[in-house]
Amino acid sequence: MSLFLSLSLQRKNNLNITTMKKIMLTLLATMALAIQASAMSYSQAREEALFLTDKMAYELNLTDAQYEAAYEINLDYLMSIGSQHDVFSSYWERRNADLRYVLYSWQWDAFCAATYFYRPLYWDAGRWHFRVYHRYPHRDHLYFGRPHVYATYHGGHGMHHYRHHSYYADRHHHYRPAPSRDHHAGMRNNWNHDRQSISRSHDHSSTRITGQRNSDHSFSNQGHNNSHSHASAPVARSSSRSMNSISRSSSSMTRSSSGNSSSRRSVSRSSSGSRSAGRI
Repeated sequence: MSLFLSLSLQRKNNLNITTMKKIMLTLLATMALAIQASAMSYSQAREEALFLTDKMAYELNLTDAQYEAAYEINLDYLMSIGSQHDVFSSYWERRNADLRYVLYSWQWDAFCAATYFYRPLYWDAGRWHFRVYHRYPHRDHLYFGRPHVYATYHGGHGMHHYRHHSYYADRHHHYRPAPSRDHHAGMRNNWNHDRQSISRSHDHSSTRITGQRNSDHSFSNQGHNNSHSHASAPVARSSSRSMNSISRSSSSMTRSSSGNSSSRRSVSRSSSGSRSAGRI
């Protein structure tokens, strides 16, 4: 009898252990799926890094070199996010430390003052949210073209590879060559200059010049000059040539009219002279 009871208890214990193992495996699988679902794909991280860096380039007036570096840093940060706990983790701190080597002090101050740049990401209602879209709701509009490393950079300069030393620490002179802010010339300076030239060509048009994403998530503008700028300039030059030709035609008609008036006055004087001679 005692042997039977011991065997029964042993079977129950085995069943309980098996059940607990199944429950634990189910929980682990659920957690793994949740983490995988919250982690960003490379394609999503790349598009979000591009949009964020584009707006940083405009507001902070980044140079071309700073633009390339800021894109890499933002992409490294977004690809490191595996869950909502990583948003303000050591990856976020490393991102800001890397950007500190790239930006001038006045750019850094403006960066920290803009929450949508300084804390760009948050998790709510089961998905990621980017604060930059609160300020720039038109997600298809870009000021500049893709950085040169857009198609080739898949990570490599971030915390995973340079854990104890920033990749950008020894390259700060490359990103900040200007001795003062007065000598700084950034991408926004060129953008404003191109836009003013286009506005003058179009009789001070208020149309905003930006790049746009195509339906297949590719971008129509290449380089730092917008494709709309290149498309508008020939039209303006053509219109100018047309107006000049119209002006020349109007001047010719005016001269012809003046010549006809002079001829009529001459004929009138001749007729008056003939009538006077007849009366004499």
